[in-house]
Amino acid sequence: MHSGVNEAPSGSRFAGAGVDFKSKLIGVEDVAEARGDKMCQIAMAKLKAGVKASREHKLRICVNVSLDGIKLVDEKSGVSIYIITSLIKHNYRL
Repeated sequence: MHSGVNEAPSGSRFAGAGVDFKSKLIGVEDVAEARGDKMCQIAMAKLKAGVKASREHKLRICVNVSLDGIKLVDEKSGVSIYIITSLIKHNYRL
């Protein structure tokens, strides 16, 4: 766990099965670049407006983050919705 200013964060918690985070999926938006707070704010506002207008429930998901990548899994069915594999492998000392 990262507790000090000069201490490097440990990647060990993301090894193996990784870490799960519960979330709700409001949509997917393609963006020109993967940078910039303003771009993220605009994309989020567009997605939130779409969900609000449709009056549908947001999909409950589990976001799994591991050294292998990021996986979005439907909480109800357990089906993987989206998988982003890590293109760069780091040599972590676990």
